[in-house]
Amino acid sequence: MKPDTSISPLALAKTLRQGAAAGMLARLAAAGLALLVQIVLARVLGVPAYGQYVFIIAWVMILAKLATLGFDTSLVRFAAAYSETDDFAALKGLWRWSNLLVTGTAASVLAALAILVAGNATLSFSPAEYAGLALIPLLALTALRQALMQSQQRVVRALLPDSFLRPLLLLAAIAVWVWVLGYRPDLSDVLSVQVAAAAASLVLGSLMVVNMTRRRLASREAEYRGREWLRTSIPLLVTSSLVLIQNQTDVLMLGLLADRAHSGIYAVSARLSETVTYGIVAVNAIFAPLCAGLYARGEREDLQQLMRRAARTGFLLAAVISLLLLALAKPVLGLFGPVFVTGFAVLGILLLGQLFSAGAGSVGMIMAMTRHQVTLAWLSSGSLVLNILLNALLIPLWDMTGAAIATTVSTIAWNLGGTIFLARRERLHSSVLPS
Repeated sequence: MKPDTSISPLALAKTLRQGAAAGMLARLAAAGLALLVQIVLARVLGVPAYGQYVFIIAWVMILAKLATLGFDTSLVRFAAAYSETDDFAALKGLWRWSNLLVTGTAASVLAALAILVAGNATLSFSPAEYAGLALIPLLALTALRQALMQSQQRVVRALLPDSFLRPLLLLAAIAVWVWVLGYRPDLSDVLSVQVAAAAASLVLGSLMVVNMTRRRLASREAEYRGREWLRTSIPLLVTSSLVLIQNQTDVLMLGLLADRAHSGIYAVSARLSETVTYGIVAVNAIFAPLCAGLYARGEREDLQQLMRRAARTGFLLAAVISLLLLALAKPVLGLFGPVFVTGFAVLGILLLGQLFSAGAGSVGMIMAMTRHQVTLAWLSSGSLVLNILLNALLIPLWDMTGAAIATTVSTIAWNLGGTIFLARRERLHSSVLPS
């Protein structure tokens, strides 16, 4: 089913609510599964090794994001537009071209890292870090499959490979090790299984894409518009990479400036705070293609109404989840181990930033879908610089609490900047506040 942007605002709102509800339920289930995985890993690996795991995965996520070249975001925009106009030749070319570029970029990243290690006698990777590097191309290519399915509003299906199959395979492997074989896996074992699970997820995602597109694309000649795609994708890559780096800056800088065990404790609180965003992400998965279509058609009044509904829905969900998290925080943190309860204050500080972000609305997504990706990249760059400077200043003073304050302040600054830009440039009001 392709997104319909030619219907009434009431029907658009109904589509948004229904799609967001299904996406929200799927993401909550995925969040619960991800939480279970992190609890098991923290218990099996112990605090020091779990902190090292978090540190490695943070770097892997950043490098995998760079390898996508921004197509994990631009695919949503272009594929939704091409489906809307039945331009399946361009859709086929986009899909082929993006996969080839991302595969080549991921291979180049791995080759560059190999050269760096080989040419520097003081730099070496542990077996666990080598295993982690193998995740980079697998995660990058899986992200493309998720983006294509999202563009066609297959929001729940898009989550199946990476958010359900991969963690379930990891849990199954750990269960066999611990309960059947009586073996306690180490960090290298866990990351090696992650690679195998990611490969299985990529295969499943590929099969799902083939099944979804074969009728429309099989008999088409591919049309390539590489310059147009890259001109849009590269600024989006800069933006999404900066946002991801900003989301990982606190964990990485704690690992560099403090104890890596604290990275693990902090990361648990940070990941819990991110569950607040699942409602917003679920709303955005439906809203993004609708937003792109409405803006392209010049239906600004309908777009403003839909933006307001999306912001209010996202903020309401965020507020409810925040209250539940605060009420259950200490028991949930205790599931990871007694020492993880020390992250309660960190969780509270981070939730303030997440609530402000929810109240500001889908700022980044709206800017990306309304062709302001370059401004968005500059905004994200400034926010990242602020985040790094604040972390460097506050971590030595207050450790994990300093990192949480730095992240919250930079999150608020980013959302304020985007909200003000949209209001002044497009006369669009993204927040829950009345215009």
